Amino acid sequence: MTVFVSVILSSCTTKKDGVAYYQRIDQTNQYDIRLTYYYTGDTVTKQNTENYISYKSLGITEGKENAEDQKKAAQAKVTALSQEYQKVKGVKEKLVFDEKGIKETVEIDYDKANIEELSKLPGMGMSSGKNTKRISMKLSGDMLEKNGYKKIENGKFEKLNK
Repeated sequence: MTVFVSVILSSCTTKKDGVAYYQRIDQTNQYDIRLTYYYTGDTVTKQNTENYISYKSLGITEGKENAEDQKKAAQAKVTALSQEYQKVKGVKEKLVFDEKGIKETVEIDYDKANIEELSKLPGMGMSSGKNTKRISMKLSGDMLEKNGYKKIENGKFEKLNK
């Protein structure tokens, strides 16, 4: 009887694991931001972000006639920001510069990262106080949709026409 009751209790209290996808894309300005959230219940456990930002959308094509000049200008503009991400525990960030823009990948493990430290990073849209211990999936989704992101079903992202 005890085994049966404990099985029922554990199955009733098991939190649902899930994955949610969001995207903000602009074909005119040539940027594509893809977010993948992994969560248990309402708590985000991991976030993967893939960004593609054209040199045009960074405003560095003016006066830069060739791709190599644009690439160097982009590196000068974003390398210091990238280094800030490298300092935070639980965050992996990588930049790749191509002929037309920058591809950035960011992986955040919320079980390892300090949320207060994360909130101080440039580009991290977080509203957290010092006592915040977790990231809410529902609040994150609501915030993203208010900021122009679309929820994507089954990870089927729209493609950027480069």
